Amino acid sequence: MKDAANWTVPILRLNGCLQRGIRPTGARVVQRSVLTVAGIAVLLACGGEPDVTAPLVPRTPRSTSDTAPAPSIAPQQVEVTGLILVARLGGRVHDIRMRLGEVTTLWARAYFSDGSVETVLADWDVSNPAVLKVIQEPYDHNPVSLEPRVEGTTTVTVTYGGLTRAFKLTVKGSLSDVISRRSLEDRRDDVEGPQVHAVYAIVADGVDEELDRNGRIANSVSAAVDWIASQTGRRLRVDTYRGEPDVTFLRLRRSQASLWSQRDSIVSVLDDAIRTSPLASAENAEDKVYAVYYSGPTGVAVEEGPLQVAGSAIPGRLAAVYLWGAHNLGEPSGGVLGDRNYHEVGFHEIVLAHELFHVMEAVDACAPNADGPHVDDDRSDLMYVGVQSVRDRMAVIDRNRDDYYGHDIPGCTDAEDSALWDDGPGRMSAALRLAPRILPSARLPFVCGVR
Repeated sequence: MKDAANWTVPILRLNGCLQRGIRPTGARVVQRSVLTVAGIAVLLACGGEPDVTAPLVPRTPRSTSDTAPAPSIAPQQVEVTGLILVARLGGRVHDIRMRLGEVTTLWARAYFSDGSVETVLADWDVSNPAVLKVIQEPYDHNPVSLEPRVEGTTTVTVTYGGLTRAFKLTVKGSLSDVISRRSLEDRRDDVEGPQVHAVYAIVADGVDEELDRNGRIANSVSAAVDWIASQTGRRLRVDTYRGEPDVTFLRLRRSQASLWSQRDSIVSVLDDAIRTSPLASAENAEDKVYAVYYSGPTGVAVEEGPLQVAGSAIPGRLAAVYLWGAHNLGEPSGGVLGDRNYHEVGFHEIVLAHELFHVMEAVDACAPNADGPHVDDDRSDLMYVGVQSVRDRMAVIDRNRDDYYGHDIPGCTDAEDSALWDDGPGRMSAALRLAPRILPSARLPFVCGVR
């Protein structure tokens, strides 16, 4: 494996133009345990009009096997029009903050004049190698790992096809400082624009399982966003602080006894609690929607069976995941909330994904298969109405793209148009759509409180 701090991308000259670099053969494949930081989101974009002076990059077709030679086709000359850096959760930031002990994976993504987008093998340079080690990984799609060495600041410069992007990277203390420190307010945003802010809310006399401090809520939010991205090719913008999902702790003023009769209106109680908390006066509060993990009573069982409501939402405002009573899964909070691995999707992650689509105003009454704010055409659809039976296949997001995501119905709300997405439709390479591990609990039935 080569240290990429001073490694120049192999570039071939063909008729005075640039040929995209190909990974050197014989690269040693090393098994690595890489923690890609759940909250960090890097997108350094090429602003303004395309740079018409950028060099031309002819393409060569890839071979269909390891041994078959590439077809003899004249390279098509295209122009490199943009270069961005991509990480996990999306969002536009001006610099990166890391903690000792983290390893962050980035990709360089190039835009070409023929409309295509590819992850590319770029040249990465570090101004202060004592602070940061940059490793070009020998895997497909050219990931680069950033490994902090000591506390300090350095500038990372990325070059490809004549375009250059640079960002400042600051290394602070250990990652555990961010995760374990409880916050009662919305901390300074890493990311600009409309975004999802996580909240851990408990009743006044409830048991505090410290789900905000042990990383479970941060992991759950990250896994839900990963799963949505694997379905749509787009990332929801998540509110992060120093690279981690920013989670606020909120203790309600209401007791368990006073909330047992609330039933579905518990979501209104949560919304009122947020509006009277420090969250309401935070900078950029108008850009926030809230993903609330609520530990407390939600009311009596629903008529359709022994299940309690697993979540609810206020469109444009709040998505609530109820941690009590939906299923006894033998884990804290009644489920596999976040588990120990941010890349695992279980019951609560699917509930959060469902409620976030309600926040994005799905499903509109004008949708052809609408049944209230849900759909009734496909039992495996994420937004299916009523109590679902255990699915024989995993949930999907608007399978036919005809009801609430990616449809073409004039005047009908489309979640694809929400300002919470980090970029436009189809902008994420399929190679970057993380495929989370699906836990059995992700197929369990649940009831949504939105009516």
